[in-house]
Amino acid sequence: MIDLKNVSVVIVDDYGDNPTESNIRNIIVKKALKYAQKYIEFGDILEFSPLNGHYKNVKRGEYENFFVKELPWLVKTDYYINFQWDGFIINPQSWNSNWFKYDFIGGGHSLQNGGFSFRKTKTMQTLSDNKFLECVNGFNNFNSFYANEDSYYSMFFKSNAKNMKNRDNRIRNDWYQFIKNENVVFDEPFNTIDENDELCDSFNFSSFFKYNSNAFGWHWSGTLDTFTTMQFYKKLNIFTEEELVAINTYLRSRIKR
Repeated sequence: MIDLKNVSVVIVDDYGDNPTESNIRNIIVKKALKYAQKYIEFGDILEFSPLNGHYKNVKRGEYENFFVKELPWLVKTDYYINFQWDGFIINPQSWNSNWFKYDFIGGGHSLQNGGFSFRKTKTMQTLSDNKFLECVNGFNNFNSFYANEDSYYSMFFKSNAKNMKNRDNRIRNDWYQFIKNENVVFDEPFNTIDENDELCDSFNFSSFFKYNSNAFGWHWSGTLDTFTTMQFYKKLNIFTEEELVAINTYLRSRIKR
């Protein structure tokens, strides 16, 4: 059993289309989590959904504000993993304690995905402060520098921060120096020289493309077709044939290809 008692699992979904236990997204998350718990002992499981009395709207803008401004203060462990229906642990035994050195890791390239991600609680609390959020003018409005919370966190990686200067007049031109002075420059889990380097920590943490990889987890990339995406669900061998049909139907309604 892998000891991750200093890590919480966080689940957020408003289940607006069907706020019951039969929602296919709920079934996916709960079964995938149960599978991971055969190998990993987590410190806490936090669910924010109507299924446990939490009616947080996850519309664009409100979702980001919840994740950035509220959620970090609700976590009681040192770290937390964001766990979703389209991003969850597929190879629990591929956990690497080296990831504890990162403030934020979500797989991919210089823009680390937030859907399935690993975060340092104290750092996320620090970045909930308005002195940082004012620099991006909030989320999902005309003046926003970024619309997504994972884009916001990716601004704190050293190489990204250095390239921020003069990219947009909505962001301060001394961004890198500003966050350096505030001591919130992140170590980079990706290869800044070769973004396709599959040996780097971000690819080992989360796979976007190869369902037969040994990555710890995965997250839908937004570009995968239904057939390929289905392989991630089949890989765990935990869903019934009826559930796989329901997952496939739901994917087709979301992916449309």
